[in-house]
Amino acid sequence: MSDDRTFSRRDVVLMGFEASCVANDGTVYFWHRNFGVRIDRHTGQATLLMDSALLPDAPWIATSVGAKELEAAASENL
Repeated sequence: MSDDRTFSRRDVVLMGFEASCVANDGTVYFWHRNFGVRIDRHTGQATLLMDSALLPDAPWIATSVGAKELEAAASENL
């Protein structure tokens, strides 16, 4: 799997793999399965997220863990 592949918020939530996103304002998001974290880079404040509706609709990138999860899922479907 290519490291430059991006995913939609919908993909990340439906497939449940670990992914990250940097919003237009610089806020960093991580999501994995049913929860995530929002990190405000200006204040350093981290917030636990349990509602995927709070995630930005922006490009998401699989983390190294997420890439392994996607590879495992692809090999199971062969």
